[in-house]
Amino acid sequence: MSVIKTPVGDYRPTSNIFHLNEKGKIYVDPLTWCIQGKYTPHEKFIVSESEVTGQFIDIYPLTIGWIGDLHIKDTISEKIEKFFELCSKINPSVNVIVGDIVNGSGLYNDCTIENEWFVNAWNTMKEKLSNIFWTKGNHDVEPLRHYFYNWFTRLWHLPLRKFDIIGFDTYNEDKVVEGTISACVSISDLFYLNRIVSSSNKMKIIFSHHQLDEWYTFSHNILHNVKQSVINIAAHAHSLLKKQVDDIDIYVNGTMGPNCEELILSVLTLYPDGSLKNVNVKGGIEVKKTENSIEIKTGEAVNWENETIKDTIPVRFNIKNVTLLAFVPSESYTSIKYILQEDGIYLEKEVDVYAIGKISVKGLNPIDEFYCLDEAVIRSYLLKTKENLIKTNNL
Repeated sequence: MSVIKTPVGDYRPTSNIFHLNEKGKIYVDPLTWCIQGKYTPHEKFIVSESEVTGQFIDIYPLTIGWIGDLHIKDTISEKIEKFFELCSKINPSVNVIVGDIVNGSGLYNDCTIENEWFVNAWNTMKEKLSNIFWTKGNHDVEPLRHYFYNWFTRLWHLPLRKFDIIGFDTYNEDKVVEGTISACVSISDLFYLNRIVSSSNKMKIIFSHHQLDEWYTFSHNILHNVKQSVINIAAHAHSLLKKQVDDIDIYVNGTMGPNCEELILSVLTLYPDGSLKNVNVKGGIEVKKTENSIEIKTGEAVNWENETIKDTIPVRFNIKNVTLLAFVPSESYTSIKYILQEDGIYLEKEVDVYAIGKISVKGLNPIDEFYCLDEAVIRSYLLKTKENLIKTNNL
């Protein structure tokens, strides 16, 4: 079905297409999926009323929010609450938590995993983040108490037109030496990875809890020949850093770790030409929607040495059934004004905004198009001028 059913009865996707033949609550953002069947849409989920099929809208630009090392216990800390608040304001299309969801640590730290910790983690994030994917970390596993089996898909793949998004398990519980936290991957998992990375020339984005340099000796023969089209996104180190192994870029953000003072959210933007960009965002984001405007205030952006830089921060929001993605300079304020008309939205703004939906924009060609299974056409436009009229018949 390409969905996982959590122990609390909710569903979440594990690939670019899901199918559910029973009634249920599926945590997908309905504006980022083409959905067939009877359902009731909500902001972060749908409630199916019959058999439903969903196809992820693979259109660009696409934003992915990511971070690791939440280490959630029986209570939700103020820092974790701030993370969910920050991420919900930026509102990436997809969110990936890169391992160590909970604080259970197995034998090496004399700490047990509690199933309720996973419940706390899921119940806290599911109403705030869109299209959530998890990778498994060493703290999520404990010998003989495999609670994570109820919550994780160890290996997952979100195949897109321009990119392969891969969730990879670097702490295989069948192979790991008890009492250690080092990366340990299995041969069968490497076969899985090899099938994906060798099947196309697309850019491969591998999300793994452990950094690639910790497990590259296992995967060298697989990744060496495609290294020009691979990046690794990881956590495990409770810090923010960038490094390389064999010319493959490794981006690390484990700033949710309990011994890390600063919270920094990383947002990856994927573009229609196959390029990508990471931006690291500290707090200070404010997004306020009024009857005829979106008011956005941004905080700091930092580089991989945690130095303040000037950058643009992508903030996604919706007006009716149109998705708007604004690229707002860091440490600035902007107001995006809009007027709803019978046949569209009149937009006035000072920053670059992308408009995505079943729309057209007079005088502009779309920068990207996506055809759904039901033959609906989703278009993406870059709105660079101060004023634009977005045409739609679906308001």
